Amino acid sequence: MVGVGLTLALLVEWNALYRTRAWAYNERMITILGVGVLPALQMVVLRPVTFLLIRWLWTIRNRNRKINVECQ
Repeated sequence: MVGVGLTLALLVEWNALYRTRAWAYNERMITILGVGVLPALQMVVLRPVTFLLIRWLWTIRNRNRKINVECQ
C-alpha cells in the first residue's frame, strides 16, 4: 500500500506540476526531485491509515452483529 501510495503521489504531483501546470509550489515548499514532500507524504500515509480505520470499524460492526444475533 505504501509503495502504491508513493507511486501515485509522485505521478499525480509530477503531472499537475509539469504537464498540466494545475498548480505550483512557492519557494518554501520542501521538494525532492521536484515533487513536494508533504503532498507525497500525505498520499503515502493516508492509504494505510484509511485501511486500518475501515478494518477497525468493520470488526466492531461484525462483533456487534454477532452479539445481537446471540441475544435474540
